[in-house]
Amino acid sequence: MSDIIVVLDNLKISFISRSDLIQLKEASGRPQEKVDVNNLKKAEQLDARDDKNSSEYVVFGLP
Repeated sequence: MSDIIVVLDNLKISFISRSDLIQLKEASGRPQEKVDVNNLKKAEQLDARDDKNSSEYVVFGLP
């Protein structure tokens, strides 16, 4: 797993790829994470159909 860290006005913002986010959510096993994984996979399919980059980075969390 790789991430990108961006610093804006001394605030660190971490980003991970959508596929890494899906893996993390699947590993948690929590019910809401399963819902999130389903929605992320649907979005990934739509992006692929629209010829967008399906591995775009997404915000993982704020410090």
